[in-house]
Amino acid sequence: MSEQTTTPQDSNARRPRQSAVAIWLSIAALVLCILLVVPYMAQRSPVFLLVLALAALAGIAGIILGIRARRSAARGGWALICSVVALLITSVMAIVFIVGMMSATSINKVELRGQGPEGMTASMSHDAGDRTETWPAEGWATFNTEESWAELTLEAPEDVESETVSCQIFWNGEVVVDETSDSGEVTCRYDGASTSTPSPTNTESLYSAADGAESSANSFFSLLAAGDIAPEFVQVEPAVDLDLEKPLSALLTPEVYAQVQDRPKIQSVDDVAASEDGEDATASVTYELAGEELTETLDLRLIAAHDDKPWDYAIVIPKDEFGIDATGVELLPADTEYRIHGVDVSAAFHEARGWSDNGEVPRIPAFGGTYPLEITVPGDNGFTGTLELQASTFYGGDGTDGELAAFAHAHGF
Repeated sequence: MSEQTTTPQDSNARRPRQSAVAIWLSIAALVLCILLVVPYMAQRSPVFLLVLALAALAGIAGIILGIRARRSAARGGWALICSVVALLITSVMAIVFIVGMMSATSINKVELRGQGPEGMTASMSHDAGDRTETWPAEGWATFNTEESWAELTLEAPEDVESETVSCQIFWNGEVVVDETSDSGEVTCRYDGASTSTPSPTNTESLYSAADGAESSANSFFSLLAAGDIAPEFVQVEPAVDLDLEKPLSALLTPEVYAQVQDRPKIQSVDDVAASEDGEDATASVTYELAGEELTETLDLRLIAAHDDKPWDYAIVIPKDEFGIDATGVELLPADTEYRIHGVDVSAAFHEARGWSDNGEVPRIPAFGGTYPLEITVPGDNGFTGTLELQASTFYGGDGTDGELAAFAHAHGF
């Protein structure tokens, strides 16, 4: 019977291997950390980013302790522990991310919107059940579903003068149903499972350019009525940057525009015509603004062509009539404050003041509606006053021209 013994030489031989394993495991964990940084930063979750940072620190510690163990011929136990912890954390986070992505692809984001008189009755149905609420003049509801259908019915109160009600269903950000009725009741229903599209017999689109222009006009006005703005569907000529992150675009943000009263409400889209190549189109649009019915001829420009759905067109707006006239901002003190429904929009007016040149002040981008502009002039003789700016068209128009300048002159500036 033989007896096996472990010599000090055998033990010392295993130590470098243990350290090397720790180093390689740490490197693998760090590589996984780097791959996970971008997707988890997109989630903007400080908890996940903190855990990811801890995993990275554990991986770095594993490499440093592993190198030290190799140089000193130590066992490298702590290096191995750090590397295993780092790899375990990053592996779990990778699994969580993959599972989340797989589940997210099967979930539909649905938004129901409605416009009409105050006190509308909104009845909603979807896979999670039915519910009935009382909605304001601009109401909405959102939910997520794995199913493919939803329904919204709006009923106007019996004692109101106007019984015009409208509803829309947005499915994963796209308008799939848009209905309007003057009878006091309207229903929007979408069932993706029963929606079939005929197969194309050639490479041409199933829809005409006129179909796309009409669909784009309806979608654009539906967004305005809901207090939302899609700058990519607007082209101002000469070009104006409608980036919502820019100071001059403060009045276009949902934070401001969703609170603005008297937003445009589409009535009809008629006389749609498109050029032979489909690049340009025109349409006659009738809409309500601040209780008045207006008709405009829209110019539209193609921005995306599709085979299986209507083409996307942008609404072309003249620069010299777009938005609110800011002339007069240069007459008021530079530190004057401006608010709309409590939201500070001073940055837009200060930006316009900074761009003023020889009395020419750029217009502040804004769409149709009534803007109660609260103006606060600081100082010992300061004051706060409210100027109601009423746009005369869906893109602004001349309704606000000279109003701010008259306000400044009336207060001695």
